[in-house]
Amino acid sequence: MKEGIAMPVTRFGGSEEERLVPMAKAQVELLSAMKTNRAISDVIMSEINTRFGTVDLGTKLNNPAAIHVSFSWG
Repeated sequence: MKEGIAMPVTRFGGSEEERLVPMAKAQVELLSAMKTNRAISDVIMSEINTRFGTVDLGTKLNNPAAIHVSFSWG
């Protein structure tokens, strides 16, 4: 670095902890959502396996790329 030239500095308001808490909370919420999605997909796959066993559904469809899975609860 040349003498007399300072590196630019960016300062953010609040403490480091105040800046990180929202990000940590978002990460926890994301992990929770991912666990929920995994649980839902496990139930769906279990139901498909129960109904169709080892049948290759791709051979039963005209367009195997057109598979759509939906579910609801309430």
